[in-house]
Amino acid sequence: MQTVRPSQQTTKTQSGLIRLMGSVYSALSGGLTYGSPTGVLDSTGCLSEFTTDNVNNTIVRIGANGSTNGQYQWSSGGVAVINHGLQRQPIGFKILDKDGACDIYRTGGAPTNNLIQLTCSVPSVNATVEIF
Repeated sequence: MQTVRPSQQTTKTQSGLIRLMGSVYSALSGGLTYGSPTGVLDSTGCLSEFTTDNVNNTIVRIGANGSTNGQYQWSSGGVAVINHGLQRQPIGFKILDKDGACDIYRTGGAPTNNLIQLTCSVPSVNATVEIF
């Protein structure tokens, strides 16, 4: 559920105000969601594409080197440059899923408003990462 941002337009009419209050109620009563899978599965059977909901983040699947899994793939050196689309410098990232033992860490300097570079110690691993 996308929350409604208060504005002069949304609070001008009674129906807009009711919609805004419903959005506030939903958010405060557990309606915050990080993202929703689109139902697309990769060759490992894991979800590989996600939509952004009402938390300011992005979730991406990074496929093993040489695979077609995920929106991004590790290079042979284990590097993936990800266009996170947050339009701001991310605070960080966390690993949501991985199918093998590895370290995933940020490289290539500070992330920018559009890009973050991650490196995986084992490029044959598939991983799902949340960037926030």
